[in-house]
Amino acid sequence: MPSPPSRPPPRTPTSSRSPTRARCVGARLARLTRQVRAGRGKSRNRRYQARRGPLIVYAEDKGISKAFRNVPGVETVNVRSLNLLQLAPGGHLGRFCVWTESAFALLDEVFGTWDKPAVLKKDYRMPTAKITQPDVTRIINSSEIQAVVRPAGPRRTKRPFGQHKNAFSNRNVEARASSGGPAPD
Repeated sequence: MPSPPSRPPPRTPTSSRSPTRARCVGARLARLTRQVRAGRGKSRNRRYQARRGPLIVYAEDKGISKAFRNVPGVETVNVRSLNLLQLAPGGHLGRFCVWTESAFALLDEVFGTWDKPAVLKKDYRMPTAKITQPDVTRIINSSEIQAVVRPAGPRRTKRPFGQHKNAFSNRNVEARASSGGPAPD
């Protein structure tokens, strides 16, 4: 008796079947802004540069990295190996990030909270704010601080020392020096 037809194995997602919204949002900008780099980087295998697209953060891969690896500008990262340069490339905050639900739930275990330390990082605690009032000018100008700070002294407009003038190139200074007048400043 012939064996029943078996089901084909589940296919791993590819870029052609990845969610179209994530493909369109930032990948389109990254694809349209691709340009040739200026300078010697062209000959050092850094020929093109483009804008960064969305960052997809996941806890379990399940084919996500394969699905988005061919989409220009889109980067995928595991929540356990998050990097500040991936979240804010070039120090500019506000990169568009797509979080999976499991990655968002795993954040407290990876980085901890203000109450409990991280489980997956050894001896890591969330940094706490050193000051509670971020408006420093308001603190400095408050009456409590101004009461204990010494008052401002008189403003100095004159230089503490005279400017040196070259007697060889400045005729007035040369005349004063040769006539026995007051010494040049």
